[in-house]
Amino acid sequence: MTVLKKYYDPVIIILALFSVSMVVMDSLAVFDIGVSPFLEIDRLILLLFACDFFSRLLELEEKAVISERTFWT
Repeated sequence: MTVLKKYYDPVIIILALFSVSMVVMDSLAVFDIGVSPFLEIDRLILLLFACDFFSRLLELEEKAVISERTFWT
């Protein structure tokens, strides 16, 4: 197992929890997510999740089956 595969899932989970906690704190008016540096952190996490999603989609061999299950059922 490579180092990347070993730490991939925990890093994604930590980023997801951090993103959700930022949204919760924003809705509780602890801080404003629309100002720097929170806006940049949120956009960076969004970019990482989007890159992860599309890289996994491009690696997938049965794209038609997944798209039918995801979008039409």
